[in-house]
Amino acid sequence: MNPEARVLQALDEVQDAFRHFREMDPDSRSEIAHEVHKHLSTAPWPMATRANEAMTHGWLGQIYDSLQRIEDVPDGDDVMDRIDEGLWAANELERDLRQLVEAR
Repeated sequence: MNPEARVLQALDEVQDAFRHFREMDPDSRSEIAHEVHKHLSTAPWPMATRANEAMTHGWLGQIYDSLQRIEDVPDGDDVMDRIDEGLWAANELERDLRQLVEAR
């Protein structure tokens, strides 16, 4: 699988997790957030994007922040906001990444 496809696969996994977080109990939410964060972190971003393209609008950082907060405080008062923010950022990043891949 090429680097772009691996990055998109990791992003799809993140989006799926954000979509299902609301249905999970806090312990499961924390565990899944940790696993998804790890998988996203190991995706070959440098091979799939040019330097800093994924961070251009801060979406990747926002995804990481949301996942970290969900992992650390899975039953916090702001967890639903973090879920919404993370999913929005993942969707925006995926859209931009797909456009970038098509433009190459």
